[in-house]
Amino acid sequence: MATHHAPPDAPASQVRTSIQLLADSNVVGIMVAAADGRIVEANDEFLRIVGYSRAELEAGGLTWINLTPPEWLDADRQVTEHVRATGVAPAFQKEYIRKDGARVPVLLGIAALQDTEEGRDAVCFVVDLTQRKQAQRERDRLLIERVAMLDSVDEGIYGLDIAGRCTFINRAAAAMLGYEPEECLGRNMHHLVQSFRADGSPYPDEDSPIFDAFRKGESVRVDNEVLWRPDGSSFVAEYASCPIVQNGNIEGSVVSFKDISKRKQAEERLRVSEERFRGAFANAAAGLFITDLDGRFLEVNRAFCEMVARGEEELLGASYQQLAHPSDLARDAQVLGQLLRREISGFVGMERFLRNSGETLWARISVSVVRDAAGSPAEIVYLIEDITERLRAETDLRRGEQRYRSIVENTHEGICMCDAGCGITYYNPRFAGMLGYEHGADLQCPEIHFEEDQEDRRRHFETRRRGVSESFEKRLRREDGSVLWVNTSASPLQDDEGTFAGSLCMFTDVTESKKLEEQLRQSQKMEAVGRLAGGIAHDFNNLLTVILGYSSMLERKVSTSDPLSKNIVEIRKAGERAAALTQKLLAFSRKQVQHPRVFSLNHLIRDTESMLRRLIGEDIRLAAVLDPAAGNVKADPGQMEQALMNLVINARDAMRQGGEILIETSRQDLDPGAARLRSLEPGAYAVLTVSDTGCGMDEQTKSRIFEPFFTTKEPGMGTGLGLSTVLGSVKQSGGAISVYSEITVGTTFKIYLPSVEEAGTVLDSRIQPAGLAAGEMILVVEDDPGIRNLASEVLREHGYKVTEARSAEEALASGNVLSTVDLVLTDVIMSGMNGQELADRLAATRPEIKVLYMSGYTENAMMRHGILDPGLNFLSKPFRPDELLAKVGEVLACGGEVAARDQVVRRILIVDDDAQVRSFLATLLEADGFSVLQASNGKEAQARCEETAFDLVITDLVMPEQEGLETIHVIHRNWPDIRLVAISGAFGGAYLELARKLGADALFRKPFEPDTILTEVRRLTKR
Repeated sequence: MATHHAPPDAPASQVRTSIQLLADSNVVGIMVAAADGRIVEANDEFLRIVGYSRAELEAGGLTWINLTPPEWLDADRQVTEHVRATGVAPAFQKEYIRKDGARVPVLLGIAALQDTEEGRDAVCFVVDLTQRKQAQRERDRLLIERVAMLDSVDEGIYGLDIAGRCTFINRAAAAMLGYEPEECLGRNMHHLVQSFRADGSPYPDEDSPIFDAFRKGESVRVDNEVLWRPDGSSFVAEYASCPIVQNGNIEGSVVSFKDISKRKQAEERLRVSEERFRGAFANAAAGLFITDLDGRFLEVNRAFCEMVARGEEELLGASYQQLAHPSDLARDAQVLGQLLRREISGFVGMERFLRNSGETLWARISVSVVRDAAGSPAEIVYLIEDITERLRAETDLRRGEQRYRSIVENTHEGICMCDAGCGITYYNPRFAGMLGYEHGADLQCPEIHFEEDQEDRRRHFETRRRGVSESFEKRLRREDGSVLWVNTSASPLQDDEGTFAGSLCMFTDVTESKKLEEQLRQSQKMEAVGRLAGGIAHDFNNLLTVILGYSSMLERKVSTSDPLSKNIVEIRKAGERAAALTQKLLAFSRKQVQHPRVFSLNHLIRDTESMLRRLIGEDIRLAAVLDPAAGNVKADPGQMEQALMNLVINARDAMRQGGEILIETSRQDLDPGAARLRSLEPGAYAVLTVSDTGCGMDEQTKSRIFEPFFTTKEPGMGTGLGLSTVLGSVKQSGGAISVYSEITVGTTFKIYLPSVEEAGTVLDSRIQPAGLAAGEMILVVEDDPGIRNLASEVLREHGYKVTEARSAEEALASGNVLSTVDLVLTDVIMSGMNGQELADRLAATRPEIKVLYMSGYTENAMMRHGILDPGLNFLSKPFRPDELLAKVGEVLACGGEVAARDQVVRRILIVDDDAQVRSFLATLLEADGFSVLQASNGKEAQARCEETAFDLVITDLVMPEQEGLETIHVIHRNWPDIRLVAISGAFGGAYLELARKLGADALFRKPFEPDTILTEVRRLTKR
């Protein structure tokens, strides 16, 4: 940039006019500085450059010194002195400090303006170099990138000026030519690497095709030039020269080249082996043919003729386009054009040909161009591989993979794949759903395992790393933090070299099974306690029968004025309290005898309401809301009354400071889902609800309230049998009980009892007085001498004739005495033959004889779940003399039938390879009065059927030795009267429908509800 200034002798007005013209243009920043450094005038461009406003300028105080960085001040002072001395200073670059503190690069020219009293004023011309500096930095950056780019390629590249001198060269070019880049710069490249031809003759510059780029302004490509190295060696190069044109003038060229020595050697070898190729061409297994540039066949081999099912004569002279699939012709023409123009050296792809039959031949095609010595395209060579069958196989494989993926994506099992580092690489939607995640979430092994399980996870993974497959049960962490229990089948994965590459895991959700197992363990524990309680109660009932009987007899014989009378009463009361306790034990163990009757829950509550009010006291309010639609139930009213009292007393004890108890009744129709939640059958239920506003219970307490002897009350305030007794009574009546409780809010119990449509009876628990005896003969059969003697004495005192027997066998041996017996009073459980068996034997000769059973324990074949069969006469131990007399009189007067004479014990065969399943079903069915045998597989079951007559067979479907399906088929064919039940959990129960077609009468998918299968077995055996 030139600096304009007025000559020293120019008029001041002329100079200012010139400055004003420049200032108005705003192209150059202009400012006038006084001799003392103050800036007295400036145009808008200058103010823009330094970032000040005109008002700030006019306010004064702005000097070139405070605009100048400290490091520039000395140089500026020297320039200022030079201007004062000479009137002008050459333009120079410097920096200004803007108002905002930023530095701006400028080009500055200074000229003296005029002399003043203080010295000479100066005018400064300022050009903003910011954009120019940025552009320069961008050019430098681009240059560095281009140099790096050139050095990154393998192809040799260098530039020439119009004289043929090297202007730049990349490292690849210098290395191929045997020079360092610095040795080439500025030197004539033709002289350096092309001064001789391949035969050693001189090679003038003007003959080099590279210079055609200079002369003609066209790009030149050569593929057979010889380049020489400084050590005398040479190589054949393929290169191209492209002219550099600026402003319409050719200023040089860019040359790119690569060493094609090996290719040339290959071409030579190809030429030498051409005859061999021709021989191989005709006999090659792959299809080969050669066409001219228009696509007409010049040569075809036998393999291609066979592929397209055409003869050689038919093909020669025909065109390639006639055989190609019409849909491929446009692409073929495009590829051919690229080959001919050397845009591509060859083509490999898919092609379709039409066979003579019209079928499509799928082929892998390789196309190349054969050129003549001049480098012009001469022929097109095609190599054809028939891949029709392979594509068909691949299509089948893809379909198979799609089917496999569909199976994996939709299977009921969770599937997960991990890499060698235990990172999850794939999981199916089921696995995500099991864990509560959306499919596609980023799942990782540590996150879905609990912290305390991490060591086990690593140990299992190391097992798979050793190449070992394993199956085990583990727990996983759901997204919400809850536990998911799974059965895991884990297998190692290997790559093509046999190296461990990860693992494949399949997961089956067994969370519900774990819950059921826990419930089963709890049930077994409760059952064990129940058996113990029932056994103890049975033994005590025998003792209490004697105690209560004799104390009652003594009480009647001893005068109330007798000093012993009071003691006798206390003995009787203690015996009655002990009898009540044994009844609670039996109720808990569900072994108490029930006397079910149809009655209204509303009537029961009204009858007991006044008594309940006396029990709870005055500080607790009792309200009853009774729904008339609640209807009738069939249960033991005494037990239900006791259950209500237990719940009310518990509610009272939970409200020490007073509160409210609400008793409600309602009717609910439970659908299958709601019924299943309560372990009930679907249907109509009468619901008894007892709610309180007491202290409530936490979850831990609530989980134990039905355990026997568990209590939260103070010592001496309760036995812990209250709620377990309620549960036993409700369950024994075919119902269920639920509880809801919140701390400080209260507790609600709901009792569900099956609703019945039968008319109810009036509830009256009073014992009817015994009628007078008419000299009837009674046979007392009891192995306990105390009870036998008591019963005999009571009966004799009231006019009955009595004969005794210590066992069933002794009774049967009585001979002629049996012919005079009107009634048999027999214990149920005795050593040797039991009471039922005695009754069955007596019925053979004396069908009219009456039987009255007595027992304190009812786990026997005559009773199901402690409920008396219709027509069976039963007296529960312990009993008082008046109860014995009333029951005997009732049986003799009503002419009751011998119990269960027509009841046939049904025999059932259970077939399952899982011993736990067999044991569970056997326990369930035996408790219901069935006779049960077991078999672990189909062959064993078939053998059992040949030996024993069965009423029903329950069989699993997937077992060793002989599958359940075959077993069903054989039994149905050979023993058509046997009813068949199929159970299975394999493959989601897929085989169950097939089992029905083979003869199964009922189907159950594991896991199944015990009550559901029990109901079906009863139906099939007509129980």
